[in-house]
Amino acid sequence: TVQERFRQGQSQLAASLAISGNASLKEALSQFVAHGVEVLPVCDDGGQLIGELHFSDLLKRGAA
Repeated sequence: TVQERFRQGQSQLAASLAISGNASLKEALSQFVAHGVEVLPVCDDGGQLIGELHFSDLLKRGAA
């Protein structure tokens, strides 16, 4: 899931691009392609921004 790979911290990106930490990596990839971006803000279940996911984070191995 996105939650296993995102980077913590406040994102300066548009909240309208935000993806849930519970989203699948496939969903995240779809958002990257649809929006033509390399970074997506990540929000918690309450809609609060908790970090960001970089396209390169999807390529990292070893996350369970």
